[in-house]
Amino acid sequence: LRPVDPADPLHRLIGFFTGGREEAKQKAKLRLRSSLLQVARKEFEPFAELLELKMNFLFVLFFAPIMPFGLLPTLIARILEVRFKSTKLFFVRRRCWPSPAEILHTTQRTFSECAVALAVAWHVGLVLVTYNRDVASLGAGRIIGIWLGAAAGANLLLAALSFLLRRGWHLAVRRSQAAKVLGRPEFTV
Repeated sequence: LRPVDPADPLHRLIGFFTGGREEAKQKAKLRLRSSLLQVARKEFEPFAELLELKMNFLFVLFFAPIMPFGLLPTLIARILEVRFKSTKLFFVRRRCWPSPAEILHTTQRTFSECAVALAVAWHVGLVLVTYNRDVASLGAGRIIGIWLGAAAGANLLLAALSFLLRRGWHLAVRRSQAAKVLGRPEFTV
């Protein structure tokens, strides 16, 4: 710490609030300096971090069938990146003002549903073109029709499966709540 200047307005303000005790003055001054250093940092932006994670997810999702051996190094890099986000939040960037997470959850769910639908279409297209020996004789219109039809069928199957799983989960939760009310804990989820 630098030597204390009694004429410093910051020193007089801290002295006023701490009652003149030297140890309390030093602690208050350290807290104040820490706060001032935090204000000088760039703000941590959760939306930007989430966007980066979504882009990485799309990268893995669409390039996995093309180069499957690249998944392991990419996965390790993403795990390390996510682990160091807390360091970035606490030591490098300024903490942002808390806001409701409803927007993040809504956008994440919509993004996940769209990404899965597009990935299914992409994978079906790759399978139909790669493993079809008669692709050259079918013509572009017929190939695109088969591709879109197969992708729509696969997406409908996934949507139905998702609906059934969600409905089953809601029924299990409702049954669990009813069991708690009736005093039968063996049926709780």
